[in-house]
Amino acid sequence: MFPLSVSTYDPFPTLRLRFHLASLAALCLTAPAPVAAQMPDAEFVLIQPGTFRMGSSIGDDHARPVHAVTVSRAFYLQKTRVTQAQWQAVMDSNPSLHRNCPRCPVEHVTYDDVQRFIVKLNTRSAARYRLPTEAEWEYAARAGAKGAFGDPAAATQGGFIADYAAGPTQPVGRLPANAWGIHDTEGNSDSGNVWEWVNDWYGPFPTTAVTDPTGPATGDLRVIRGGSFQVSAAQPGANCRLILVKNRSCVARLSFRLIKIH
Repeated sequence: MFPLSVSTYDPFPTLRLRFHLASLAALCLTAPAPVAAQMPDAEFVLIQPGTFRMGSSIGDDHARPVHAVTVSRAFYLQKTRVTQAQWQAVMDSNPSLHRNCPRCPVEHVTYDDVQRFIVKLNTRSAARYRLPTEAEWEYAARAGAKGAFGDPAAATQGGFIADYAAGPTQPVGRLPANAWGIHDTEGNSDSGNVWEWVNDWYGPFPTTAVTDPTGPATGDLRVIRGGSFQVSAAQPGANCRLILVKNRSCVARLSFRLIKIH
């Protein structure tokens, strides 16, 4: 009988195989899911840098004065608001009051709810996501349009057509995008009918030109933009800018869209 070499002899081959299989299974269970599975059908548009006139000369005082803003860096903005299907894929829940519409915007979410969504999404993706600043949001929503944002002349460029003051939310992207490929920024008409959270604390607009503004460092109130189905299309100036306590969901009137950081 020939002696077995120490280098080739394995007295526990079955045990070692089970150990390796168990280790592989553990890796599979803990590996983050691909982002496509976390944000199904999410599309982002590259917005190039530029300078625009921010604010409105009509409506409430907190939308004034009109002032020059430079956005110095390109960014990827979500074409539509986050849908109920996308929220469900990440959070395994649906807080919306107007449910059973996977393509409708998720709504009835607070600012903190949105931050929890972003944290969870970021743990499962190689990319990173965040809310747009108010300046980024308005810059992309205007898409080069002049004049007071929210007035009928600017609104028609985004498909501002009908007043759904008596109706529920509508599917995102239902009507044509603006000149830069962004849907649903006019709020109370075709846009899915809900306001949008942005990342800024509320503060008065500056009176001089600024670059990449992010709002005050701290505060008590957050900014929301857009409009909702509970605001008439006959009042476009009022849809430009509102302020809200960050943990209020404002019933069924609040949603959001994301910026993707590569």
